[in-house]
Amino acid sequence: MAWVQFVPLISILVWLGALTLFVLRVARRPGMGARRLTALALVVAAIAGISFVLWPVEIAYASSGRVDFDAATGVTTRSSSEQVALVWLPNVKRLGAGALVVGAVPVALTALPYLWQRFLLPSTRTLRLAGVVALIAWFFIGTVSSVSWWSVPATVALLSAAGREEGAV
Repeated sequence: MAWVQFVPLISILVWLGALTLFVLRVARRPGMGARRLTALALVVAAIAGISFVLWPVEIAYASSGRVDFDAATGVTTRSSSEQVALVWLPNVKRLGAGALVVGAVPVALTALPYLWQRFLLPSTRTLRLAGVVALIAWFFIGTVSSVSWWSVPATVALLSAAGREEGAV
């Protein structure tokens, strides 16, 4: 019964894997320049941020055991129980308004290079690389609580953009 608690984790990994695979497939298309990939990074970061905040369900599993010994009669009694509960909107319930902040970090880190390129400011590639470094740092900072897994697709898209020539948006 304990395997049930891994179903949401597996579904999260499948969702993020599919999103990352989508980014990789789009990045390989001819004509995908750095500008388009930066826009894709922003869109994917927004999708992942919303998915993090509004992730629908988490399964909580608990088990307990108890052994009682009656010294007067010499009788040993054993009992155990298992409990499975559904937690709706677990990230909002656990983090409250902090879930919005956690979901917004990758969006902000990809929005800055996107806006920078939209206004045709210089050193766009440098800002894309800085965004990639910041997203990688966010990944390692948040890995302990698995809140930063959601930034992986945006990191892949922005990394692809940093390695490309400028293209039309």
